[in-house]
Amino acid sequence: MALMAVTSIAVHFDAFQARLPAFHEFFGPQSWLLLGAVLAVTKVLHELGHAYACKRFGGECHEIGILLLVFTPCMYCDVSDSWLLPSKWKRAAIGAAGIYVETVLASLATFFWWHSDPGLFNFVCLQVMFICSVSTLLFNGNPLMRFDGYYIVSDLLEMPNLQQKAGVVLKRITSRWCLGLKQQDDPFLPQRCRLLFAAYTVGSFAYRWVIVFSILIFLCNVFEPYGLQAIGYTLAVFSMASMVGRPLWQLVKFVRV
Repeated sequence: MALMAVTSIAVHFDAFQARLPAFHEFFGPQSWLLLGAVLAVTKVLHELGHAYACKRFGGECHEIGILLLVFTPCMYCDVSDSWLLPSKWKRAAIGAAGIYVETVLASLATFFWWHSDPGLFNFVCLQVMFICSVSTLLFNGNPLMRFDGYYIVSDLLEMPNLQQKAGVVLKRITSRWCLGLKQQDDPFLPQRCRLLFAAYTVGSFAYRWVIVFSILIFLCNVFEPYGLQAIGYTLAVFSMASMVGRPLWQLVKFVRV
């Protein structure tokens, strides 16, 4: 279904692009309430997908609800029972269930949007298509960020705390190559393809910077028509300070040791 939707867009790309609304028409304040409602519903279905998959493969979902993530209400589903499943493929399938749900929603929304006349239903379909596809490609399905894609890869490699271990591998490699420090082997760290794990850490760090800058540019474009670019600039300063300050502090502590 997703392949059919992507193929349809690729074949009729010019017509697809011509039908898209202007940036400020889609992201303007008049659309925020509806966009928030669509986001909430799609994320509820996303989490229910995890819950159903967990129960389907023999686990139990003991808790589902709402939490605050960076002051933003987010749906969550406790499928920690999946850790008890012996099959890594079942654990990965539970992790991928939310992505599967959003991919189906995005595919259906694409067809409904394409074959419907301009109006509220057509606009909602476009919002569903945007939210489900962008969130899956940039966040949930991407192993460089600690969302579903990350845990899927971690399960398939059977390596809990993948990000932390990859970070330690990078530190040990740089310590040996740059400072000439010799360290004892750690049996809990990956023993093979260490350069790949080091590259994963670098890629993850670089990707977070790309995402932060993309979001900040997006916010500046949203605020620009209302003369509120200062909000975007302020967020940019705080974001850069937090992302630069922490690595620098860790470097200072490492050098002191």
